[in-house]
Amino acid sequence: MAKTIQDLITNGTLKRGDQGMTCALEDFHVRPGFNTREEGERLHDSIEDDAHYTLANGISNMPQLKITPRDEGGVWIVDGHRRIRNVVRAIELGADLLHPKHKKVMLPIQPFVGDEDDQDAEIIKSQGNLKLTPLETMVALKRMADRPNAKTGELPTTSQIALKTGLKRQYVDALLVLARKGDEGVHEAVRKGEITADIASTIVRTHGDNSMAVITDELAKAKAQGKTKVTKGTMQQASLPKAVIEDVTHRVKRVVEAIPPESRDLLEQYRTEQITDGDTPVTLPVRELLALTQLSKHIDDVRDEQRTKAEKKAAKAAAQKDAEQEASEEA
Repeated sequence: MAKTIQDLITNGTLKRGDQGMTCALEDFHVRPGFNTREEGERLHDSIEDDAHYTLANGISNMPQLKITPRDEGGVWIVDGHRRIRNVVRAIELGADLLHPKHKKVMLPIQPFVGDEDDQDAEIIKSQGNLKLTPLETMVALKRMADRPNAKTGELPTTSQIALKTGLKRQYVDALLVLARKGDEGVHEAVRKGEITADIASTIVRTHGDNSMAVITDELAKAKAQGKTKVTKGTMQQASLPKAVIEDVTHRVKRVVEAIPPESRDLLEQYRTEQITDGDTPVTLPVRELLALTQLSKHIDDVRDEQRTKAEKKAAKAAAQKDAEQEASEEA
């Protein structure tokens, strides 16, 4: 059993050399569930490309793999999962990577210092030549968000996670919304590139369980515009009439003015991340909520009318284009 780097050096698992420490290929282990990479053509192609490079150039210039001791023997990989698979594939292709002295495939390593949060942050920050996808990043972020502080028992704030990973707070927040509230259908749409993670997150916040239906509708609209994915541009709608905008402004102001002091305190605590439960209820006068509900219905009616007019206009333009094409072919 090896609990420290010194133990690994003492028992011969790690070898010291002029270029630093190395470890035999067979002594590397992948911790179950730790690597967030998703299997697929993108990952396999990158491994294949790297393997052919290794076949031609060897491993003398390979970046160090970051590792931690494994109690059962050998080491856990923190950073370098693709490199390990690249080497294995290169050997399958015929690469001779045996160390002349040790008669084993020896790979350069660097001991990793840090706790589980630091290891998840390392996954996000050290992505080599193949960047993590949003969903791969999401998995690591959710692990960090659900892991209580060892000393205080408190869960980390979005800002703390952003600081540790080097990501923007808004992006961390968006991916955590996807992780917690987005279903597999939404995740698959992001995975297939039909919608970006930030736009999907906005839809999930707004539409909840109905998000996939909204995404499907928005994707159909995007394809009707000749696009392959949902973007802010494809989601743009015609401007609301000035009278409706003025009514919205007035009603929103009335609602804000009607928020009681205790609810304002909760809002401020949530804004400053003193509380993290965004579903905490607040109190509002029923007359203001009714007015907002009626206004929302009116906006939907206006949008439906705008959509109908736009569809008729698009159909007319398509018919005219078909007629022009037919006339051109006859001529």
